[in-house]
Amino acid sequence: MAGVRLAGPVVDLDALERAAQDVASAHESLRCAYRRVLGANSSMLMVIEDEPRINVTDSRGDVRTIVREQSRMDAYENVIGLTLHTDADGHRSLILSAPRLSMDDTSAGIFFRDLQQAYAERLNGKSWTRDDVVQYADFAQWQLEEAAPTADQKKAAAEERARLMALAPLHLPLELRSDSTGREVLEWPVPAPLAHSLRELGRDLGHGLRSVLLTGWLVALWHATGQPEAFAVDATLPGRPFDELAASVGSFETPAPVFAAFDDKTTVSGLLAGTDQGLMSAGFESGLAELPMQYAAVIPGFTFTDVAEFPADSAMVYEDLWVEPLSLIHKVDLVARATVEGIRLTLSYQAQGMADGGAEALLTCLRAALEAMVGDPSTPVSEWAMLDEDAVRALIEAVNAQHAPSVRPAHWHRQVEQTAQHSPDATALKATARVWSYRELDESANRLAHELIARGVSRGDLVGLCLERSDLAIVAMLAIAKAGAGYVPVDPQLPSKRRATIADAVGFRQVVATDADGLELPADCDVVLLDAELTVCADRSSGRPDVETTDDDLAYLLFTSGSTGTPKGVMVGHGQLAVYLDGVVDRLGLTGAIDSAALSTLGTDLGNTALFPPLMTGGSLRIVGACDSGDAQALADLLTEETFDLIKITPSHLEAVISVAGEPSRLIPRQALVLGGQATGWGSYGLLQPLLGDCKLFNHYGPSETTVGVLCGEITDNRLAGLTSTLPLGRPMRHARCYVLDRNRRPLPVGVPGDLWIGGASVSQGYLAGTASSGESFIEDPFTPVQGARMYRSGDRARLLPDLTFEFLGRGDRQIKVRGFRVEIGEIEAVMRQHPRVTDSLVVFTGESMTARLVGYLTDVERTRGSADWLRCYLAERLPEYMIPAHFVALEAFPLTSSGKIDASMLPEPSTYDAGSTSTVEPRTATERKVADVWAQLLLLKSVGADDDFFEIGGHSLLATQLVAKLRLEFKVNLKLRHLFERPVLAELAEYIDQVLAEKAEVK
Repeated sequence: MAGVRLAGPVVDLDALERAAQDVASAHESLRCAYRRVLGANSSMLMVIEDEPRINVTDSRGDVRTIVREQSRMDAYENVIGLTLHTDADGHRSLILSAPRLSMDDTSAGIFFRDLQQAYAERLNGKSWTRDDVVQYADFAQWQLEEAAPTADQKKAAAEERARLMALAPLHLPLELRSDSTGREVLEWPVPAPLAHSLRELGRDLGHGLRSVLLTGWLVALWHATGQPEAFAVDATLPGRPFDELAASVGSFETPAPVFAAFDDKTTVSGLLAGTDQGLMSAGFESGLAELPMQYAAVIPGFTFTDVAEFPADSAMVYEDLWVEPLSLIHKVDLVARATVEGIRLTLSYQAQGMADGGAEALLTCLRAALEAMVGDPSTPVSEWAMLDEDAVRALIEAVNAQHAPSVRPAHWHRQVEQTAQHSPDATALKATARVWSYRELDESANRLAHELIARGVSRGDLVGLCLERSDLAIVAMLAIAKAGAGYVPVDPQLPSKRRATIADAVGFRQVVATDADGLELPADCDVVLLDAELTVCADRSSGRPDVETTDDDLAYLLFTSGSTGTPKGVMVGHGQLAVYLDGVVDRLGLTGAIDSAALSTLGTDLGNTALFPPLMTGGSLRIVGACDSGDAQALADLLTEETFDLIKITPSHLEAVISVAGEPSRLIPRQALVLGGQATGWGSYGLLQPLLGDCKLFNHYGPSETTVGVLCGEITDNRLAGLTSTLPLGRPMRHARCYVLDRNRRPLPVGVPGDLWIGGASVSQGYLAGTASSGESFIEDPFTPVQGARMYRSGDRARLLPDLTFEFLGRGDRQIKVRGFRVEIGEIEAVMRQHPRVTDSLVVFTGESMTARLVGYLTDVERTRGSADWLRCYLAERLPEYMIPAHFVALEAFPLTSSGKIDASMLPEPSTYDAGSTSTVEPRTATERKVADVWAQLLLLKSVGADDDFFEIGGHSLLATQLVAKLRLEFKVNLKLRHLFERPVLAELAEYIDQVLAEKAEVK
């Protein structure tokens, strides 16, 4: 399909038809019929007929409707259609339809030029003919006989094909999986000054406009798809190697793969040279020729036509030639048409192939690339901004549109004091052995604060909190805040060297603990030992200490892992904690007194979402000890028996609890279930959605460096499941600001992946001196009007979705090399999670040299265990071969760390899946044999020996939870998780079970 706008006098339809017959007579390809030789999948036979078949009509209405109707005609029918169309405004067009095998894009311009001449002759009563036409059939015969590819050319084409198949597929902005055969388009008439400058650039650097526009397309794709290392574009070339073919009509076009490789130093000059070389080296034998469709379709396309000016003094005057790209197979194509009037770019893409805003983002990058090209050609393309200042300002304001209240929120310990004043008898804390009222909590904390002050603690100090999660730990945290100091949690279960590292980094002078043994503290450190009655401070005043805290005073110091192996100390001030808590309570829509449960270790801030709000609002905080929270059955029982308004938990932890719960719906809190700590797949949403009832489900994200979390959003449906591999992170909470930036810290359009940077009032004070450098991660925020504000580089990759929520794309530093190819592990995990059966995924790279391999671990909705090779075909459709894991392993649940995150170090080795025990001691008693069967089933072993240690043959903390649950059902005994840790050897555990059974029998 092609067309031109008409200017000048009314067209004579009879003369037009005769002129079209003259043109068809001059060009054999316009008189060709196409027939399959041996059925639907056989070769096409081109038959030249004597008489042309011309159909001239006129029409009115919408021109796009006419184009759609004409495009539905048989692509191989040898009818040349001409439609004289008049739209509602009286504008006239001449629309051409012809078999695609008869005419390429360049031929459309030739046809209209010849038709113009023939029409003028027919108006004068003369016929028109041409004697200088080289027929396409003659060229095809020459190509068959004289230009047949040599063995070397065939080899080069095969190598080129292999290179194309090895490329990682580009992920377009907001790309969707679509089976549609339709196309959608976006058009952009390049402004005249820019079009002129682009032509001048080509001339100045010795390149044509084709190479300039193709280079701009390459740069746009690179920026829009996350700056991949290398990719290719299928460029359509005219395929007319001789000047004599310049005026011939036929299907001469040929595909040519143009490869592009980028780094931080790549310039437009270098790209232009590479583009020219790729176009010039293209031959008749192309690696694209026999490329399987699944590879060819994902390679972006490029077509360029430079249309010569039509004579303006002819009897039929044309303007604005267009050609409808009917044969495009790619997910996205750029069709460029240049005329003397200017340049028109058309972005053609697969219908439903990108979500709303995706194509616009790609076109935005193309505009930016072309505008930047006419600047300094020596500037690296990595430094080109994809958004201008106005677009940046509008996007940032739209994303960060939340407004914080004018009054700064009070510090958490002051809010506890206020509650103690107006509701002193309300329940503040619930622990296994004790219930605390607000009066008891506040007065006890006051006494302990006075004790700390008496021992030398002053405002701005750091006090060690060497306590497990307990009611005493909450009292100590509150007391430390009242004394004006910040608490530093040091989990007693940490390895001694880790505890010593933390103590040395902080230089503790005071530490609160229940046991002084093994703390690895400095010699001059004062240990404040607590007992259940708080005897150490019983004689101190219960009145509030006269100490005021400012926003800059530290509330706590948390240690997180560092890439160097040394933990980093993150300093969070009272001001940062206060605005976080204000923001999250607002986003969750919680009002009044909030009841929640503390399930996470104090050593991370994951649990702070549920820990502080109850104490600030007059609600009740249920303290769940480490033993109960780590035991899925015990936690399931607790959450079933008690009800809460708010629960914050990792998805893996929650799924482990659901798996052993008798009534999973009773685990769900009344108002808000908050998931955080790890990416959550849509399979998890499918698992949770039927259980929610009136409870709202939220996904929460944020690094410790920005105080617990900054993004939070309610998940109400799975409409985005086809677009995202994980649940969206939501939008910034009030007080927080988030940006998706490129490598040079410039905002990117919606849908374009980049680095996630976080600003706002919750950004922490940085790292403790000596533990890490804050300079590279915490820098001035240029996107906020707040003077001196900073932003933090999270190290995570993200993109904005059409509704301006954020999608987590994985870590930016999980890149590995597999057989020389760079692989982003997060991408594999994301694709695995797109499978409707997969709830979570983790890919690890194991082995060295020739034994190196990827292993994909997953959990699924059916809670299967063992080989998950059913996922291989799914990934093979979406990823190149080298990105597909060698093994797929389904687990009932992932092993978890004490903070509820996946513990990759505890994943079973693939080599043990079918292995048997190396023990020589067979199980001897009936109980040993039953326990051995359960172990073997859980650990995927063929056999287990009586002297095997559960944790030495593949067992870990999460499997231990499952083992205890299975043994409870098998033997009907009240087995605890600690019993397994105390007796990890099979014979010892079986003996204990026999003892319990004997005691039960005696009781009966």
